[in-house]
Amino acid sequence: MNAVLKHVVYTSQEHHKRQRDYIDISFQDIYNVFMNVLIQRQHVPRLYDPGPGNDINNKVTIVAKTFERYDCVNALISSVNKFYPNMTIIIADDSENKQKLEGNNVKHYLMPFLEGYAAGKNLLVSQVRTKYFLWVDDDFVFTNHTILERFIEKLESPTAELDLVAGQLMSPEGKISIFLNKHSWAQASYTNEENGGCISESHASYGTLKEFPNCQLKDMVINFFMAKTEAVRKVGFDLEFERISHRDFYVDALGHLRIALCDDVFIEHKQQNSEHYLDYRLMKNEQCASARYAEHILFKNNLRCMQAWNKRFREFGKCKTV
Repeated sequence: MNAVLKHVVYTSQEHHKRQRDYIDISFQDIYNVFMNVLIQRQHVPRLYDPGPGNDINNKVTIVAKTFERYDCVNALISSVNKFYPNMTIIIADDSENKQKLEGNNVKHYLMPFLEGYAAGKNLLVSQVRTKYFLWVDDDFVFTNHTILERFIEKLESPTAELDLVAGQLMSPEGKISIFLNKHSWAQASYTNEENGGCISESHASYGTLKEFPNCQLKDMVINFFMAKTEAVRKVGFDLEFERISHRDFYVDALGHLRIALCDDVFIEHKQQNSEHYLDYRLMKNEQCASARYAEHILFKNNLRCMQAWNKRFREFGKCKTV
């Protein structure tokens, strides 16, 4: 049978970017071989030139969305300038009363007031000119434990094949935020049926990477990660999500991005929320707004249930009459 299979040649009759077929071979009514075939056009590579010396500043761009927290974002910029003085920083800003940002190597994009979190994310990623970008919130601060070279090492591993690598948050006192890290998904299982699909979450681990035992494979991580720019651009961010925007990206990324959470890169979370910021961040009828975003995820992804937001789905029924 092996001798016969050596001479089998498959030629596709379909011209399609992605198609499935199968081969069923029988030999003397004794042996049978069934093979699935994936027909896929070859992708043209997209290369980025890191310049002479393989300079990290030509590989990574730091991006952050800010709104009404200029003290925070200026502290972030200052910390980046301290540890990576030549690295480009892109800030998307939809604050009401715009202020000039302090620091070096900053590209400050002014957006219409309350344009939204997802709109800011799309703007940021569209302006990245490097192979990788580092996503941070505007109230994060770099420390001597924010070692970006460790992220790059993992993303450039030819065998790990990662698209996105996250680090860990720590408090100003140096305490690691176990709560946030544990409440990111380890697994998100998707099942599809005729009347819609379901996504269920589990904190059971996919396991660690053999190349990097300190990294766990995940389906969702916190807002401190480095990613391949082209990979994230293909997923994108849904503009419907103006303020509540996290899980929706990782739902869209299922099956597209290979994600890991590692324990060797840290950033300080120095949260500062003014009353003006909270007036918009926690708008009236927040519960109903959250439930409506949940309903949009259901519709957009043809889901009938999503374990994480089941409560919010129930709340939406109440909000329709409000």
